[in-house]
Amino acid sequence: MSSKPLPPGSSQRRRLLGAGAACATLGPFASRAAAYPARPVTIVVPFAAGGPADGLVRAIAEDLRRRLGQPFVPDFRTGAAGSIGAGAVAKAPPDGYTLLFSISDTLVNNVALYRHLPYDPRRDFTFITQVGSLPLVLATHGGITVSNPAEFAGAARALSKISYGSAGSGTLFHLAAEVLLNQRLGLGATHVPYRGVGPMTVDLVGRQITAGFGLMPAYRGFAADGRLHMLGLTGDTAVAEVPQVRTFAELGYIEPILRMRPWGAVLAPAGTPRHIVELLNTTVIAALDAPEVRDMLDSSGFQRIANSPAAAHAALEDDLANVLPLIRDLGIEAQ
Repeated sequence: MSSKPLPPGSSQRRRLLGAGAACATLGPFASRAAAYPARPVTIVVPFAAGGPADGLVRAIAEDLRRRLGQPFVPDFRTGAAGSIGAGAVAKAPPDGYTLLFSISDTLVNNVALYRHLPYDPRRDFTFITQVGSLPLVLATHGGITVSNPAEFAGAARALSKISYGSAGSGTLFHLAAEVLLNQRLGLGATHVPYRGVGPMTVDLVGRQITAGFGLMPAYRGFAADGRLHMLGLTGDTAVAEVPQVRTFAELGYIEPILRMRPWGAVLAPAGTPRHIVELLNTTVIAALDAPEVRDMLDSSGFQRIANSPAAAHAALEDDLANVLPLIRDLGIEAQ
């Protein structure tokens, strides 16, 4: 029995109807992808609340909420020099709803310090952008009145004991001090590691240690009343808030570690869709230009970076190339 011939154009109509049905089926998924974010986003911060990055992260999160219409919620997860929080993000679904705000030590120095990291910074993350960097500042306590490393070296040799503090073994604070004070100036200073730059600064002001690399915002107030003397800072450019403090490069110390500044960055798990990465990159950079966020950057001493994901990853590779061999050559281990 033969079937009736189809009316002219019916096959085309069926194809169009089939395509329409497929679009109707895929519609919810397509709209969800296009509507990111459709629910709150967590920003994991792998350090304790109240640290140098706390206010900045909260200011960025609030600006993202205004721009994208969903809460961006900081989640402070401490432990193992940032490794616990970073590891959690590395294992999170790559859907844009779990982000990481990390400092460079967690992504760079930890690679050499810990044998079994729960993440690989090259493989497990996609950069959104670097946010900004902070200069490290070398200071002595108020009892040693000097203004640069050479003067400090002369004064220190008259002391019976020379010590320097850091924010922890293997941190950029530690490496910069070891290279400058012991390798370059030959002072034989004893390293005193602390759990963070805050406790180290307290002991430096209290003259329990001789010197220490710290952060400009914390040091500036103590330097104003003579309880600390700032001798130089890392990076290639001076800081407007302390124009009298020169960079180590300007002072003739050009070792790579003395040009580095710790930076903060926003990252997502590897595999996060490109359109989400691009949206977040554009939006975070816009947030960094908002007046309240710029004020936070300036008051904290941050130098704004706001770069592309590719440029941020290139900066990571540069730091890894400089830091990992130095940590291994010095035989530094996590404590």
